[in-house]
Order: sequence, then C-alpha cells, then structure tokens
Amino acid sequence: MEIDMRNTLAVAIVSAVGLSATLALADDKNPSDDTLAVQAESKHEAAARHQAMAPKTSGWAATTAAESTELREAALKAKAAYATMTPEEKAMYKKSKNAQRQMDLQEMEKPAWPATTAAESKELREAARKARAAYATMTPEEKAIYKKGKNAQRQMDLQEMEKNR
Repeated sequence: MEIDMRNTLAVAIVSAVGLSATLALADDKNPSDDTLAVQAESKHEAAARHQAMAPKTSGWAATTAAESTELREAALKAKAAYATMTPEEKAMYKKSKNAQRQMDLQEMEKPAWPATTAAESKELREAARKARAAYATMTPEEKAIYKKGKNAQRQMDLQEMEKNR
C-alpha cells in the first residue's frame, strides 16, 4: 500500500512538472522575428491607407498663435457657461444651435441651385403650390411625421456637408 502511494505521488509530480513546462511554452509572450516583421508590415500598410483617406487640407484657415489662444479661451468660457445652465436653458441652446445649423445649410445650398428659365421657374412654383396644398390636407399626425422627417434629412445633409469640408 505504501509503495502504491509513493508511485502515485511520483506520477503526480512528474505530470505536474510536464504540464507546467507545456503551459510555459504555450504562454510564450515573445513573438518571433517573423511575427514582428508581419506586424511592422501591417502597421505600415494601415498608415498608408489612413494617409490616402485623409483629406489633403483641413479646410480651416491658418491661425496665428494669438488667434489660437483667443479661440481656446473663448471655447473654455463657452464650456463654463454651458455647465452653469439649467436644463431648460440647455434645451433652448441646443434648439437654437440646430436652427443656426439649418440656416447655415440653407445658405450653403443657395449657390447649388442652378439658374432656371422662366418656364422652369413656373413649373417649380406650381410644384411648390401643389406641395403646400397637399400639406394643408394632412392630419396633424401626418404633419408631425413630415416635419420630423424633413428636419432629420436637413440634419443629415448638414452633417454630410460639414464632413466634406
């Protein structure tokens, strides 16, 4: 009985040592040279793709150090003022900011409208008249859905234009 216990204990120790050596080899944190080369190549390719997709110019006018400081200070003051606003004031601020964005979008869209002839202008006015008549016959729920969709489309258009600047 005593010999069986010793044999069992010896087998358990040998198994534990063998298993720990296997686990140590499997948990090798040092990558091989081949892996490092592959990683470096993939990083280089990713950087090249990123640079190819990046816009060539930022679209922002260059500023002097003094102008940059002034802009940063104004932004910090605006953040501080926003932090002290009540929830109602914040809601009004967001609403006015969205309205301003829509006005800016409309201003940017104005030059995009092509010049029209008198006949084309007449057709456009007639189409607008029909659209107003159709809107007048809508239920309040339909009008709300229409307005919501129209505002959402304007927001998407504005975001797309800002992204393409």
